[in-house]
Amino acid sequence: MFRSIANKLIALYLFPLRMNLRILHYVKGVFFTSGVEHLYWSTRYIKRRGPIPTDSIIIDVGGFDVGTSLYFATEFKNRPIYCIEPNPRMWPTLDKVATTHKGIHVKKIALGRERGSGVLHVTANNVSSSLNEISVKEVERMPDTFQASFKEEDEARVEVSTLDDEFRDTPSVLLIKLDTQGTELDILKGGARMLERTRFVLTEMDNHQLYKNACQYYEVDDFLRNRSFKLIDIIVSYRGDEGMAEFDALYENVNL
Repeated sequence: MFRSIANKLIALYLFPLRMNLRILHYVKGVFFTSGVEHLYWSTRYIKRRGPIPTDSIIIDVGGFDVGTSLYFATEFKNRPIYCIEPNPRMWPTLDKVATTHKGIHVKKIALGRERGSGVLHVTANNVSSSLNEISVKEVERMPDTFQASFKEEDEARVEVSTLDDEFRDTPSVLLIKLDTQGTELDILKGGARMLERTRFVLTEMDNHQLYKNACQYYEVDDFLRNRSFKLIDIIVSYRGDEGMAEFDALYENVNL
């Protein structure tokens, strides 16, 4: 009853926008988007899929400022969350959060296809940092306001491990979230055994060449589908002048 009334009131309030589809979609794209939309829809779906095993964990690969890990900690109470972040600039923030949230465990490493070391290309905005080098040619095609954010300011030598090595004794994984600027496929390949006991994967997908040697969305999709993962949802995160550039995709293991 309440939802029906609320829907009618909202529809009435937004009615003027429906008179012009161009304005409607502009307003929707500018004012009704959220940086956590992919997290909202993914956690909502996961909760609807039944009981969560008590021994399962959540792995946040590309933890950045711990924001995503904190979101998961709120939505999945009492689930251990492992935040993986190799950028030394972010470590003070990670340490601070870990001391106040005992369920969040920080690993200051990068993940890849095999163990070793690598060079992290640290960008001005930090969040775009990657083991993949940024293509200067592609950055120069961006608006000036974006170019400064993607400028490489530093290089950091980091430890690289694999999902299989880091979580070999973990019996059950509820969710792996990946946002690593084009190295998602390498990380999944380094966790092939662990994927067999992983229920969901939420990964960023690239449809651009901003990073050299970055995996493309169709490569990640093919890898997951060939390992019994079904595509559940797609949430577009960025549309450019040439179309959809990035989106997040949720996959579910049909064998679990």
